[in-house]
Amino acid sequence: FMATVCGKAVLRFAARHPSVRLHVTQADRPIDVTQEPFDVVVHIGPVPNRDVPMRLLARVRRGAYASPAYLKGRPMPVAVADLAANDCIVLASQIAAGVWSIIERSGRRSIRRSVRAIVSDVHLARDMACAGLGIAALPEALCREDVESGRLVPVLTEWRIPAAEVSATYADRHYIPSKIRSYLDFLKVEFDALIADRRDKKRPPRTVAKLKR
Repeated sequence: FMATVCGKAVLRFAARHPSVRLHVTQADRPIDVTQEPFDVVVHIGPVPNRDVPMRLLARVRRGAYASPAYLKGRPMPVAVADLAANDCIVLASQIAAGVWSIIERSGRRSIRRSVRAIVSDVHLARDMACAGLGIAALPEALCREDVESGRLVPVLTEWRIPAAEVSATYADRHYIPSKIRSYLDFLKVEFDALIADRRDKKRPPRTVAKLKR
């Protein structure tokens, strides 16, 4: 998800600034710009060091989804407590953030017994949900086409999953170099378009960049 959105910004940035050399890396771990040699780090979720300059890029809404094949022959899950009686596909980062602790609070089943699979990649979680393996909490923008085509169905619409914050951190300097400012602006445009598209239709690892001249 992050690679798709940030990748578009990287392509546009590279086309407009041919003299800037790029080193783009994806990492499934927190990265602190004060400890590693990156100019910009884009995070989804908590930022490891909130003392560095930070720019909020988006708040990505999430929902619960399952495939028609998974739902066939099962009671439609309508209340959050119904998660305890279903197979769940979860991201490791969601467990760390406490997103799925609501299963344990229902008092009906432990999260360990409810989880069908734990994965680190949101695309794999979506593919597993499409394949009928369970219910997944995914970014709405990532699932838009799947919902329109009928591959996925929104469930548990009363479950207010906290939005995932996407933010960029960069090294603390007396001034922001123009190449970094331009890259941040490109990222903001891409995420604004993503959120605007969701509103219009009414009805989803971190990316880091090292820029050199």
